[in-house]
Amino acid sequence: MAKGAANIIYGKQNKSLHKAFSSSGMPYSANRVWWQPVLKEAAGRQVAGLSDMTLGERYKLIQHFQKKGHSLHNPRIYKGLWGWKKGDPVVVVASAERPLEVPSEKQPMVDKIGAILAEQKKPWSYADGIAKKRFKVQVVEWLRVEDLEKVMQMLITYNRRHGGED
Repeated sequence: MAKGAANIIYGKQNKSLHKAFSSSGMPYSANRVWWQPVLKEAAGRQVAGLSDMTLGERYKLIQHFQKKGHSLHNPRIYKGLWGWKKGDPVVVVASAERPLEVPSEKQPMVDKIGAILAEQKKPWSYADGIAKKRFKVQVVEWLRVEDLEKVMQMLITYNRRHGGED
């Protein structure tokens, strides 16, 4: 299980969003009223503020800033967390659920990791554990491409040593 996945994603989104607001010269905390139309556009509804937005709506807001040229991290969101927002009960997502979207350059490695895990009868949380221990990243899909390759190699090596095939 990914413990507190919603809270982890929310925190990462907050860092990205506040970075975008600050680099625009209009920090959110001092200019909330000015940002309301942008929040409403991203959410597709009237919202009281960032904490009133779901993780999915915040994801769209970060994409909006990325299109404007901001270099921001936009963490992937598990299927069951798109509607979660601050104040909702903490959501724990089953490790078998994976993010909806993975960048195309990562997809082949993520698929291979999934196949190796299935062959070894290990849950996705096993790969997440490697990502957390080795790279200090909570979810394997959030790794950089070169780090995903390392995780894939670790799993292949483990598989060879324990009698499996590549």
